[in-house]
Amino acid sequence: MCKILVLLLFSFCFFIVTNAIVCRDGFTLINNNKCIAFLPPYFDPGYSNSEYRCNWLGGNVVSIRTAIDNTAIAKLAINKGYLDKIWIGLKCWEDNNPDNCIWADQQGNASSYNNFQPGNPQTNNGSCVYMIPATGKWVSGDCDNVRFTVACETDIIGACTHKFGDYCYHPIVGGTNHDEALNICEQLCGGSLVSIHSPEENEYIRGYFIDPKITRIYIGAKMSNAATNYWSDDTDWDFVNFNHSNINDGLCYTMSTNDGKWNSINCGRSLPSICKWKASSSCQATCTGPKYREETGLITLLTSELSYNQYRGIPPCYYVLHVPNGLAAIWFNSLQLDPNSSIELYSGTSENSTLLANITQENQNDYYKSLTSSSQFIKLVSNQCNDNCDVTNDYSWSALFGPNYGASCGEVLYTRGVITSQNYPNNYPNNYNCTYYIQNPGGYFITIYFDHFETEENHDFVNVYDQKSGTLQYSFSGNCTQYLFGSEKSMRIEFTTDGRNTFSGWSAHIDLV
Repeated sequence: MCKILVLLLFSFCFFIVTNAIVCRDGFTLINNNKCIAFLPPYFDPGYSNSEYRCNWLGGNVVSIRTAIDNTAIAKLAINKGYLDKIWIGLKCWEDNNPDNCIWADQQGNASSYNNFQPGNPQTNNGSCVYMIPATGKWVSGDCDNVRFTVACETDIIGACTHKFGDYCYHPIVGGTNHDEALNICEQLCGGSLVSIHSPEENEYIRGYFIDPKITRIYIGAKMSNAATNYWSDDTDWDFVNFNHSNINDGLCYTMSTNDGKWNSINCGRSLPSICKWKASSSCQATCTGPKYREETGLITLLTSELSYNQYRGIPPCYYVLHVPNGLAAIWFNSLQLDPNSSIELYSGTSENSTLLANITQENQNDYYKSLTSSSQFIKLVSNQCNDNCDVTNDYSWSALFGPNYGASCGEVLYTRGVITSQNYPNNYPNNYNCTYYIQNPGGYFITIYFDHFETEENHDFVNVYDQKSGTLQYSFSGNCTQYLFGSEKSMRIEFTTDGRNTFSGWSAHIDLV
């Protein structure tokens, strides 16, 4: 017996292209350089909630750097019926000074282009910024107490979104050690940590990292000994910008975001970095990326939209999932593999990392559960069929990933995480009573996804209460796997069993959206 409220979530599927510039489903391409989607106001107010929803879709709140893009976004909003205020991805820290307004993608400020309404930015009204579609003007607004539509942008599939000269660049804002950064860059079109060959390129790279908390980043320079330096992509050593180089400090180099100078450092330090690859690389459109993902989100591969030849021709798709804080975890909410496909999961970024799982059609029903890495990383390798491929059926997979925090009986969970019945996956005890508390300090909408649920029907119950009112909202008993439901603010979850039969119990993932 299952009583559920199903939470409608956005599900964006990716598909394979060869040379086309396209957007993910649900997004609209503007000016051949941005993919835009508008998400209407959510349950709880505040810019941070809107930002999280864009991040969950693999993007950011939109950054606008030209008048042409600003006009296109305003017109698109009007055409889609979003006529009121719309969050854009800009925060300001000083009145009437766009130099101190930083974009959400951390790749510049609003000094080179802005469209503020006269008298703005006005930080007394709030540090966040919204657009008025009718005029395209930008206005300062309260970050915490209003509900606005948000404009999200994601990377274009099959295009180089950050380009300097003949090369593409991709910043890794979350910190990693040097070897992990190299592995991530390799997944991005066979790239490498950035090599730098001119003062102009050096300054271009420094300009990515405006956030004052980021003071230095890894670059692709390294020492083989005290007298020899080299670039990780084996290009010529034709430009240097050293501030300090000493083999005793470490073999790797960083760039200071303050002055662009390079300093030697221990390669094991955790720092942001930036990747680089040739813009003409054919791999840009061969997979369903984005192939490097940070924080938390949804990844998916839908094969049934492809022809036989397209599907058979797909190389393995690599995803590096990085959770800057805590251990990385992944759980599948859809797994329908064809007989000749598989998914490999590793607990790190290299080929020598521990194998967490090798999922095939034969064992896929065993993997509707959480898998937790021993590190901040999970590498997912999706191996597509190469011969005798069946695309007549709806084969696909979809997975959520994020940090794996948990709470035990009687504890409070303050963030995303996992809770389970006592002894899970082994049988829970008889005559047992346990209470879990989920507190939501950020005002997000709480969702609970049971990837396994098996109790004695009509005897052993999971009851979900609204913590503030004490009202019983849901009651679960029996077999209730793979359901998602939601609530606001805070919850109390009570698990009670009688003195008769016991079963394997349940595992639930808590998320905030």
